[in-house]
Amino acid sequence: MKSKTRSKNTIGVSATSSPLSVIKRLFRFYNNRIVFLALPLILLILLTGLDGASYYYSDKFNSLTADWVTNFKYGKEGVKTPDTEDSRQLVNNGMLNISGYPYISYGDPFYGYDGIWVGQVARNEQTWSASSTVPFGFEVMRRWCDLNHYNDDAPMGDDSEEPYKNWCDVGIWLVVDNGARNKDDAFNDYVYFAENMRQNEDLAGIPSKVGYFDGNQHDFQLGQVTNFFGNTVNLTNRAIYPLEWDYNPQDDVEPNSVTNTNTIGMRIVHNGSSVAFYINPDPRNRNNYPNEWLKVGEKPVIWNSGMKFMIGHNIRKSCTRNQDGRYDDLLVKSATDKSKASISPDRIPGTQEIQKFVYTLSNEILPENAGINMVRITKPDFCSWASTPLEDIIVKSHYRNDPEEQTLKTVWMDPDLFPAEDQVGIRTNKGQIILLLGSQIRHSDQPEHENIKVEFTFRQGDGPDKGEFSSWVEAVQPGNMPAELQGQYSTCGEQRTEGKCVIRRFPVIRNLVQKE
Repeated sequence: MKSKTRSKNTIGVSATSSPLSVIKRLFRFYNNRIVFLALPLILLILLTGLDGASYYYSDKFNSLTADWVTNFKYGKEGVKTPDTEDSRQLVNNGMLNISGYPYISYGDPFYGYDGIWVGQVARNEQTWSASSTVPFGFEVMRRWCDLNHYNDDAPMGDDSEEPYKNWCDVGIWLVVDNGARNKDDAFNDYVYFAENMRQNEDLAGIPSKVGYFDGNQHDFQLGQVTNFFGNTVNLTNRAIYPLEWDYNPQDDVEPNSVTNTNTIGMRIVHNGSSVAFYINPDPRNRNNYPNEWLKVGEKPVIWNSGMKFMIGHNIRKSCTRNQDGRYDDLLVKSATDKSKASISPDRIPGTQEIQKFVYTLSNEILPENAGINMVRITKPDFCSWASTPLEDIIVKSHYRNDPEEQTLKTVWMDPDLFPAEDQVGIRTNKGQIILLLGSQIRHSDQPEHENIKVEFTFRQGDGPDKGEFSSWVEAVQPGNMPAELQGQYSTCGEQRTEGKCVIRRFPVIRNLVQKE
């Protein structure tokens, strides 16, 4: 397992980097300077370690490491200390198993604490921050789930005043750790991304729901989720495999639990100002859904530091049977350690109608970074296309790691066809250029081989005398990506490039020499 946190160094190495990669990064940084001037800094970094501006963390759950605190008695209503419980968290068969059910009796075991959310989680002790240039995102594969909200050994009580009182869930948390540890302590800033099962008044089986909890429950509309191309995908298609699962399909006194053995991916991404939720409905390529991360919801937040993630389960009534989840392949991975954009020219004549720009993305990609295959660029309002994007955009890179810069063939972005190795898919949308590279730019021992150059031509129009280009990079896995290319994506979402790409317009002054 490796972890890497953010710092403000400009070299781009981490405490997890190998000595060789540290030295290579230092030589990039010093370029042609005298080598012996760098030696003291090399020794300092090798002795103390230095974190880069990106994240990497992986846990395959082959064993439970010291990063995890298990059986932390936390639920939707804070820390509750049970006098009776049947909740277990352990690593088994390469998975983190959350099983049983947490509850508090406080007297009568079936009524004493009904209507209060109680839960248990495994809490990871790594701490994270998020910003637009260094976003944070973590994902985990939920391999197995069983949500049985009712135990026939216990009386149901009077549910007429509170339908869905038997309510349980399993899922993942992102919280700002304020030190909540004692009874009735609570995290103030958090989101809980979970699948939940509710009982109707007749005990009839109803499908589960997927949503997030932030003090209130928000169920996602899984028939209206969006993919990388902005198209709608229906995740309620039962002919393929329903994410809204019938765990208790029989209308019985004791509903029979039907275990969900379909693996799904769950991801939470924080870009510094909002939290987004993603589901991968087929990360193992075993059903007819695409193997891609689909956005199911988003909410703005005002917190972005001191964050930790947790995995656990909750119940709202003591007479439940089990809330089991099995998790694997937890991952945090940034696209690049650093990405900086520059533009040329940055001053243009305001009377010149057609203007060509060269937009350069200078990247530093560490071996543990995912790399880049998506670039998004926004343009100033006074710029418009000179003719057509396929004619006006030229993308160059060292995608074959060749010394000579290669020009990619431009094609329209096609949801049904992933670009070939020598192609770049292009889409324009509301003042944006979106590029999907057929060959992902990854770590290279040659620093210039990690860069991407975009040339484009714009027509000037009315507007202010200056404007700014902005850009973002990411490693994505859209549904049209061939299976042999899958698996090298970033979990942290779009990473905003550094560098101000401001262009200024100036008038052309004519007739400077006064005629006699």
